Amino acid sequence: MQRREILVAALAAPLLGMGSAAAPPVKLLGNTARYRLELDIGPLEHMYSPAEAARSKPMQGEIMVAGRMSGMTAGKMAMPAGMGNGTAMRPSVWHHLELHVWDKISGAVVKDAHVSIRVIDLASGRAQTVPIAAMYGIHSGPADWHYGNNVRLPPGHWRVDAVVNGEAASFTVTIPPG
Repeated sequence: MQRREILVAALAAPLLGMGSAAAPPVKLLGNTARYRLELDIGPLEHMYSPAEAARSKPMQGEIMVAGRMSGMTAGKMAMPAGMGNGTAMRPSVWHHLELHVWDKISGAVVKDAHVSIRVIDLASGRAQTVPIAAMYGIHSGPADWHYGNNVRLPPGHWRVDAVVNGEAASFTVTIPPG
């Protein structure tokens, strides 16, 4: 399979019911003075502690190195807060938001950043702070190191404000209906 076909297949997978979200993933690039950033928003991900992943050997998801999953209590995985009823339970409302950070000079993945992320609904002005977990994808390993969490983002227009070691960047995102 050629590289272009792989990319098309990866983007089409959620649309064909092969992923947990109906909308294709969002990928945006940004910069601060010292960092190159990539914001990815995709399907809801299961997140595991290193010990839990070693025990259960999952085939997909994220390994949390620091922080915790939204909705995690007493060391056990739970659905993210707010998924208890009605429209809040729709998979299309919940997404995995991740911010990749690279040093502009060395190109190295930054694994010790102090990161904060807020998402703002541009229609209502309502903002939420994303609980930060440092993690990497099970298949990709530590080269996929990123910061973020599972978040509730209903369809609409959003601004994502990220601060990395005191340097700010903003991204404007549209989440299509799922």
